[in-house]
Amino acid sequence: MEDQKLYEDPETKEMVSKSELKKREKIRKAAKAKAEKDAKKKEAEEKKAAEGKAAPKKKQNEEELDPSKYTENRKNMLEDRRNNGENPYPHKFHRSLKIPEYREKYEKQTIENGAFLEDVTESVTGRVTSLRASGNKLIFIDLTGDGHKI
Repeated sequence: MEDQKLYEDPETKEMVSKSELKKREKIRKAAKAKAEKDAKKKEAEEKKAAEGKAAPKKKQNEEELDPSKYTENRKNMLEDRRNNGENPYPHKFHRSLKIPEYREKYEKQTIENGAFLEDVTESVTGRVTSLRASGNKLIFIDLTGDGHKI
């Protein structure tokens, strides 16, 4: 067995190999840099809090953060909105006709092939139940609502 040249670790006073000494110095240097960074961050937060720029963060109730209670919390939030008279799922656009009204209005009216009613604008809402592509630019959509389909 060859004699290895050993070096003294200045902090632990152990005799270690050169590579082990370098490894330890690298770890200590990284820990020191991290401690300095954390100290600067804490100092900056205290300075902001002292100036009144940032309010201290509120600690949320642990029950609200518990992932297993997500569904229950969501249901409670929706129920609160309903109790306050607010619709939790509001329409994001205006609807001018319901599907049965639209069918009643336009089934009886005949339009010549290739003609457009440019002065008429209608908004209809419903659930898309089927999308069928017929080429690159032509798509057929089935819209269902209120027991009717267009």
